[in-house]
Amino acid sequence: PDEAIRTNGRSRDLSFAAEHELFTDFALGINLTYRNFFDFNWSRPYYPDTGKALGLNDFVQVGTLPSSVGGVSTGDGAGQPLYLLNADYTPTSYSIEQPRDDYGWNYYGMDIVFKKRMSNKWMINGSFTLQKTAMYYGSNGYESDPTQTWGRDGGASGNREVRWMFKFQGLYQLPWQVNFAWNFFAREGWVIQEWVDIVDFNSPSSRDRGTRAYVGKYGDLRLDPWVWMGLRLEKMIDLFETGRLYFMLSVFNPLNQSTIVGRQNRDIGTYYPHDDSFIPNPRTFQPSEIMTPRKFKIGVRFQF
Repeated sequence: PDEAIRTNGRSRDLSFAAEHELFTDFALGINLTYRNFFDFNWSRPYYPDTGKALGLNDFVQVGTLPSSVGGVSTGDGAGQPLYLLNADYTPTSYSIEQPRDDYGWNYYGMDIVFKKRMSNKWMINGSFTLQKTAMYYGSNGYESDPTQTWGRDGGASGNREVRWMFKFQGLYQLPWQVNFAWNFFAREGWVIQEWVDIVDFNSPSSRDRGTRAYVGKYGDLRLDPWVWMGLRLEKMIDLFETGRLYFMLSVFNPLNQSTIVGRQNRDIGTYYPHDDSFIPNPRTFQPSEIMTPRKFKIGVRFQF
């Protein structure tokens, strides 16, 4: 093809930062960020005899997703179109790297940062972040097939994307050269995908009978917020003029929380439009991982 192959991904950035000392040793700042990611490539099936790659015109609408399948609601996916490859589709062993026009994502971020320098025996620093990454698609930048486009367009860009987070840490110097320190971190839960698999034996092409339809906008369903805390008590002993010895006792997750930090995606099952049957997925949304339980650590550190 005559199309020039561009570099895989570029970005435009715009940022603003300001900081002001509100009172002695305490400063407050704000950071604003905008980024636009664009100009991507992707690999598409290619047909040397026609000089064309698989495109949007090779898909045809075969119906719409019903409001429920097997008694299970399809949520926001109800009424969304279902696409499969047309009757002329044939597999090919060739592929081509092409510019992926009309596709990219925008990032919007705001950080509020505060810090208190060490004075009067104590210090703190922390930040609160609000952020959003929204993907966008045009007619030439759709998902793997057009069925998924509505669920991804304007949604999150990855399963570990979080829209807010908070960090807070500090230290206080107690008498007898004892330090008490803490570290606190909280963030929004990760994305859980929601879909139903479609298998249509009346599809236009015998080589493409299946697709995956979202039943919720990508990024709308998430794990519970994740909150983590660590505490440390530290005793310092001067070793003449050669250095210092520190004895440390740390505890992680002191409240012994059992927050679920991993789940199976919400794959509700497989729907067969040709006979309106449905096979549910028994493992949908099942927990797969929980937060590490309370843990203690004793340590020694030598400084010279």
